[in-house]
Amino acid sequence: MIEKINIPLVYDDPPKSNIWWNKQNEIDFTNFHASEVHGVLLPWALRIFEPLLSIHSPNEIKDLDWFIYPVIFNEPYYQIRTLTGIDHADFGFWSYVSSEVIEALKAKKGWILIDVALEPLSDTDLSDLLDKLDDCSEYPNDRIILNVGSLTHTSHPQIYHITSWLEAHYVGVLVDNDKEFVFEDLPRSYLKKVMFNAYWQDNISEHKRFSLFNSRYWKSLQLTAILSVLDHKSLFKYGHVTASSLDMFEEYFTELLDKKPEFKKVFKPHALKNKNDIINFPEQCEPYIEKCDFNIVAEAYSDQNYVAWPFLTEKTWRCIGFKKPFVLLGQHGSISKLHAFGYKTFHPYIDETYDNEKDDYKRFVLATKEIIKLIHLSDEDFSFYNEYFKFITDLNEQNFKLRLYKSYRFFKYLSEGKIKTYDYIDSFYETGT
Repeated sequence: MIEKINIPLVYDDPPKSNIWWNKQNEIDFTNFHASEVHGVLLPWALRIFEPLLSIHSPNEIKDLDWFIYPVIFNEPYYQIRTLTGIDHADFGFWSYVSSEVIEALKAKKGWILIDVALEPLSDTDLSDLLDKLDDCSEYPNDRIILNVGSLTHTSHPQIYHITSWLEAHYVGVLVDNDKEFVFEDLPRSYLKKVMFNAYWQDNISEHKRFSLFNSRYWKSLQLTAILSVLDHKSLFKYGHVTASSLDMFEEYFTELLDKKPEFKKVFKPHALKNKNDIINFPEQCEPYIEKCDFNIVAEAYSDQNYVAWPFLTEKTWRCIGFKKPFVLLGQHGSISKLHAFGYKTFHPYIDETYDNEKDDYKRFVLATKEIIKLIHLSDEDFSFYNEYFKFITDLNEQNFKLRLYKSYRFFKYLSEGKIKTYDYIDSFYETGT
């Protein structure tokens, strides 16, 4: 049995979010950060342990043994400027924090936890920030810890990679709420009922070979190109394929190809001839992913240069949650990043050497080859593959529970005043990326 701890959270102005208060953070309980139990916005790294939390004002700090001052960065590109200019009198991070909190942090009584895992934060901005945190002459910058997606600064004592919104919610979607989690009487209350309807309307009767949720395909050439390939080979009919703005396909394709000469040598802009086999984007993807054999993951940042490290969204995480094998059209090193978090994937039955290819076009070609292979497998052959796939997906469910356990250990260590005393990921740099 693991010892339960109380996790006290201090808010300067509840129910508002610490640091920034904006329209995105309104407490209307349709916001996925909003906790009905506590009436505040909670980073999901903390929301997982909702029954252990208590909410306090700065004037109650004197009565606490320790505390966390939680911060959510929904839009890190903008919000990170409060940290890179951390000591600015009017707009720096500390200008938003009450003096009671600052003094308690100087006395080593608490921590500021900033969750920056919902959207990608560039390594350049993160490096600039870490340089700023070295200076503790005026403010307790050493008490700031960040939960981020990039593994570039894994060894830095103030950088963590604990379970947050996208992973916790989408990987855990089918795990039974009623079963005990890490310790007795701690319900997994954040699953299903918060964002998903636990009993979504399943009116999908036809099981198909694959699914591809690619509504905003125009954000990336790889995402547009896979629609072109599937259309050329008349393969939409074998999958649950979702996309919107199909009448604009040729125009979007032309614009994207002009930016990528290596693709332009092979692809020509065209309208989709089989667009009637594509589903107008549905309200829920879940019934479709349940009724398929594998998923084509069309990641949001598959060929964009703004984020120089693999950022995994719900597109990837829900495959693990729904126990579906997948081929990932994403950034170089995306599969390796999953391995770094302890998850298993499907090589050699799905040849994942595409993940090692740095060139966007070559990586796309190798991944597409695997997609076509899986679509054309006979039902008998895919059934054989599924025995292996099930073994992997079951392991991933156990790894998810281990990740949650490690997240709990993280907060337990903070309650003891410790930092960087536990391995939260495997060594990313030993994965060959």
